[in-house]
Amino acid sequence: MTMGVYVEDANTPFRLMRSDKLSKLLPYIPDDFFLSNVALAALAVKKGFIVGWHTITFKPRQGGVNSINMKRIFKIGWKAIGQLHNISRGANKPT
Repeated sequence: MTMGVYVEDANTPFRLMRSDKLSKLLPYIPDDFFLSNVALAALAVKKGFIVGWHTITFKPRQGGVNSINMKRIFKIGWKAIGQLHNISRGANKPT
């Protein structure tokens, strides 16, 4: 809700978008933004685009370990909240 909209799953790993719609969203996202997929999902909803969500299933991780520890997750999350807030403010301006 950082951007003032509800998104069913902002971290959706797959999206299908028309290029004309995508080109309207990309200018809001800084080049160094770490979670651009999250920003795209939230911006699409915020800008009133028609968004369809489809449930997918996948197998749990079969091996390996997560390379991101909790400290890093919180650091990334805190930074992302600030960046999403800034993106939201920019998206509120008329285009």
